[in-house]
Parts: sequence; structure tokens; C-alpha cells
Amino acid sequence: MIESWVIDGGITVPVLSEMVLQTLRARIADGLPETWLTSSSGRSLAFVTNTERAVVCC
Repeated sequence: MIESWVIDGGITVPVLSEMVLQTLRARIADGLPETWLTSSSGRSLAFVTNTERAVVCC
């Protein structure tokens, strides 16, 4: 089974791997420096930035 990821609080359509960077950049531009993703297997991943530095936590 291939694992898919969705953005919490966003559209429930999985984010394609080739669109992740573009999606994160768009959210940051919209003033959303924190993004949580949830996988189809229940794992969580957080991306947080201050626009100069970023941290990814799982």
C-alpha cells in the first residue's frame, strides 16, 4: 500500500509529492507558517518556519 498525506485543516485530497514544496510556500505566503500533515497510516508530520529557518518534526 502506498502511503498518502493530507494537510490538516485543509482539503482532504492527498498532496502529491511533487506539489509539497509549492503547497508549503503558498501557505507561508498566506501567513500560515505552521503546516501539519497526516498520513493514510495515521502518522503526523509538522513543518514550522519563521521564513528564514524551518523545522520538521514527526
